Amino acid sequence: MAEKHEKFVELFKFFQRYRYKMSVAYQAWIKYLDDLDHQSLNYLTNKPVVHIYGHSLDPTDKDILLPFLELEDAEVWIYYYNESSKLDLQKNLVRILGKNKFCQYMLCAKPKISFKRITEKENSYKLED
Repeated sequence: MAEKHEKFVELFKFFQRYRYKMSVAYQAWIKYLDDLDHQSLNYLTNKPVVHIYGHSLDPTDKDILLPFLELEDAEVWIYYYNESSKLDLQKNLVRILGKNKFCQYMLCAKPKISFKRITEKENSYKLED
């Protein structure tokens, strides 16, 4: 059984992260934000915002994405290109967060996670209002 998996090791996410030398510097940033005194911050001007652009939110990246999505008092903006891509991202987000956390983050007066549409205009991309 182990031999079967060894033949395909380059397809596993952990090996791709190793092979392409994925930085883990983001972990220090998450720790910094987690360690902040949230009571003393003025969140009108200093609220952390996580921007996710060009990522499929594939559940195989859950271990990387979840710490960003669960940051206390942070907003998460996920950018999408069209309604089809938005639906794909939403489905993957449910797979990552699970039903309960998805509803907790999305079905409230001020959702923690927002979807922002990107449109193509004159050979460039623009955030739709």
